[in-house]
Amino acid sequence: MATATVDNGPGVPKLVRGRPELIGTLTAVEHVVAFSLQHNQDFSAKSLIIQVSSGTVTTFGLSCSLDAGVKWFVVPPASATVPAGYSLMAITGQATNDAAASFAAVYDVQGFGGALFHFGVLTGTVTASPVWVLTD
Repeated sequence: MATATVDNGPGVPKLVRGRPELIGTLTAVEHVVAFSLQHNQDFSAKSLIIQVSSGTVTTFGLSCSLDAGVKWFVVPPASATVPAGYSLMAITGQATNDAAASFAAVYDVQGFGGALFHFGVLTGTVTASPVWVLTD
């Protein structure tokens, strides 16, 4: 996604720990929202939860760059293993008829403070898709 169109620029929001943030809205395939994680001695994110509120999409992806966006690598979701205190997220089956998210995943980002991230649509069909992010 290094050559993708950034939907939430200019500028890159730096996420604050423990507060859900709407970081942008994805509008097309190969479009991304950009963000970074706060990094200082008092804060180091361990995990990142990303939720897409609406839209119809086949595949999402999270990429990371340590050199200000020159080269990128893929950050896989941590859903293959469930850390202590976490559970797998289900998109459907809400008991109270609450609206379901289109996508939700947990990513292990321990040690990534200060890195640049792109989250976006790899394939599928996109209708305005708000992206929410929460770090622990």
